[in-house]
Amino acid sequence: MRHVRPIWLSDDDVHALIDPAALVIALGKGFAGIEQGKLQEQASVTMRGLDGASAYLSLFPAVDHDNGLASVKVLFGRPANALEGRPEINAIVALSDARTGDFKAILSASGLTALRTAGVTALAIRSIAGHGPHRIGLVGTGVQARAHARILAGNRMAARFLIASPHQGEERARQFAREIAELTQVPSEARPLDMIARYCDVLITMTLAERPLPLGPLPDGLMLACIGPFLPHSHEIDPRWLTRAALVVSDWPERLMRQWQDSPLLDTGQLSLLALGNLLEEKRPAEKRGGFSIFLSDGRAFEDNVIAELLLRAAAAAGRGLPLP
Repeated sequence: MRHVRPIWLSDDDVHALIDPAALVIALGKGFAGIEQGKLQEQASVTMRGLDGASAYLSLFPAVDHDNGLASVKVLFGRPANALEGRPEINAIVALSDARTGDFKAILSASGLTALRTAGVTALAIRSIAGHGPHRIGLVGTGVQARAHARILAGNRMAARFLIASPHQGEERARQFAREIAELTQVPSEARPLDMIARYCDVLITMTLAERPLPLGPLPDGLMLACIGPFLPHSHEIDPRWLTRAALVVSDWPERLMRQWQDSPLLDTGQLSLLALGNLLEEKRPAEKRGGFSIFLSDGRAFEDNVIAELLLRAAAAAGRGLPLP
């Protein structure tokens, strides 16, 4: 019997192999596939208190029936790591043939997760604000901000990047703006956090803030994308904005509604929430009724499957990846 050797794709491999335009196209097809039942996912399974405190282990399974590819993200999180100089989250994605069970690849999931999250944001921007190019504010200077800049620039959606760093200050924002300009060849500059919204068409928050960021009033016509936490106990934007917005879109509205249904901070009975998949089916920007729009990014297992399949194909074409025993 032939032994199929899986490959290992590191974070360097992931970043080298990704094609920003192909990623956004593939994710768009993925949303259509999940609606048609061609892709399936299961709710995540989480074990908590692994270290006797806040550490947890989560599994995110999905399967693509058309491509015969099953995936599971295995994620270990420990908030205390940040204080000890270690990554707060470590994760991998394992891929197997859905028909035979043969393992095909194991991928480092840090860059993979950031890139697919940015790809979904790009889909939301196109559907809500149009193709652009836009003046895009990036609130945050970490892995997610870098991935968003790369994917949005790679899809020609950015006319200019405006950078704010809530926790590290304006000097870090200026430094990151220089890095992003070099990475993307898109003009980039720093702005104060409490003024950045007024200069943007699209504003993306990507922090670990547990309380709303001081963004100031949101101007009419702005699209706000929230990538950081949006939970009753931890949220980087004001929940009251959701009932004031002209349009609120989520890539996983059912999960969001479950999380917030008993919270006094947000009256879900007054919330009109549109699924990104439904918006994508219209294949045009959403009709605006004045005011600002909000996209809430949750992250789904099928999105990991989509980018992992894309990377697996790219690795085979490039002859990249470390064969495992």
